[in-house]
Amino acid sequence: MKAIRKVLGALLVVCLWPGCLQASDLSTLFQANEASVVTIRAGSKIGTGFYVAPHFIVTNLHVVRGSRSITYYSNYADGGTAAPSVVAVDAANDLVILLAAKPGKPVRLGDYDSVSPGAELFAIGSPQGYEKTITNGMLSQKRKDGRMQISIAVSPGSSGSPVFTMQGEVVGVVVAQRADSQNLNFAIPSDRVQRLLQKAGETAQADYVTVADSELSRDAAPSGGVSGSVDVDFAGVDTSLPGCRNYASRIYENSAGSLIKLCTCNDAIMLTNRLCQCQPCRR
Repeated sequence: MKAIRKVLGALLVVCLWPGCLQASDLSTLFQANEASVVTIRAGSKIGTGFYVAPHFIVTNLHVVRGSRSITYYSNYADGGTAAPSVVAVDAANDLVILLAAKPGKPVRLGDYDSVSPGAELFAIGSPQGYEKTITNGMLSQKRKDGRMQISIAVSPGSSGSPVFTMQGEVVGVVVAQRADSQNLNFAIPSDRVQRLLQKAGETAQADYVTVADSELSRDAAPSGGVSGSVDVDFAGVDTSLPGCRNYASRIYENSAGSLIKLCTCNDAIMLTNRLCQCQPCRR
């Protein structure tokens, strides 16, 4: 009997260890939310999206821009479903809401302002196309440009992933990563999603635009035969530096299949196949 008590006591100690409890919490939270997350394929690009209403899916604009057809997958095994229409677009925050042909379970949108640096977070997405991948980290900082800096591991394909609190509420959308760093990544705060969702709710269904006829299918790309935004580049950039404003760098594919960057540096716009020469924003 004493031996049994010792074993039970040891198990209790192990399961009261914070890491054990967190692992259990993450597993429960994943099971509660993974059905809300979808993989998105738009031409040759892949990303992540999630339901914010039964027939609305939000993702990053750069994931779907330049594509005349968009397919989303709740699970690869069940096959894909075409997203018929674009409901609302927020180009400034790289967000778009798509009409979902099949209803899904919406996430719970949380209050971004209530989350402080150091808060534990996790994301569910499709890095490199590996669907339903969960990764965790923390809110590293709230940057002056309005973005969330997060330590959650992300990869190409993670764009559009929901960023959850440990209460199961979405407070951000993965948008970019620093290619020259490890776990130095960024997300768009959920208040931007809430504003776009409100706009979508105020849009009559008759005003939805089919994907093939939408502006995003034509891609507002720079001139010179460049089209098809494929990535966002923030290598070597700190947008919180004094004097840095309106910084943006988007990588495009040209007709020859090579890459070119459209850079915005304060009030200047430039095309380059090298690093964006934006000294006020470079560390």
